[in-house]
Amino acid sequence: MGKTALITGVTGQDGAYLAKLLLNKGYTVYGFVARRATESTWRLREMGIAVSIALQSEAMSVKSPCNRAMSCSIPISRNRQVDSVARRATNP
Repeated sequence: MGKTALITGVTGQDGAYLAKLLLNKGYTVYGFVARRATESTWRLREMGIAVSIALQSEAMSVKSPCNRAMSCSIPISRNRQVDSVARRATNP
């Protein structure tokens, strides 16, 4: 079983490149996406990785992304451990 990573701000430039790097290394990638009025996954589609990432749309100000990661509705199996958590900066 490969490693699992959780990235907040995955649709931003840094988050998207990190996701691509980790996918290329065999990671399963889960990503939090800031809830915005505009569609924000274009970069992931342009890089050809949108279908490889499980996305969860959340209002980032509700509570800490790292705390939320432990109780989120992303379908991470209870038998699967998250190996890496990366928080990319998001604009409020």
